[in-house]
Amino acid sequence: RYATPMLDDDFPTLLLETTRPDGSYPFAVLPMDESRAALRSAAGTALQASLLLWLADLAGLLPWDTTPYASLEQREKAQRERAEGARPPRKSLGQPLS
Repeated sequence: RYATPMLDDDFPTLLLETTRPDGSYPFAVLPMDESRAALRSAAGTALQASLLLWLADLAGLLPWDTTPYASLEQREKAQRERAEGARPPRKSLGQPLS
């Protein structure tokens, strides 16, 4: 059993190119399972939302702090500084990878 991801627009072309002279196909076309399609759609939406939140966090647009601190003491110090009006430390793109 093989599964081939392809665009919906390309599917009619595949059928035209693989049709045998007697009108049959060298493979069986199975319809997509509705529950798997719904799960795939939900996973894509979750991925997009996660990416959007990550980018908003890097830009400093989120109202909460997601900075990884080495200790609770450092975190409390940063919270006190922010309460006094100091800006939180800037994040770089490489920070989540380290």
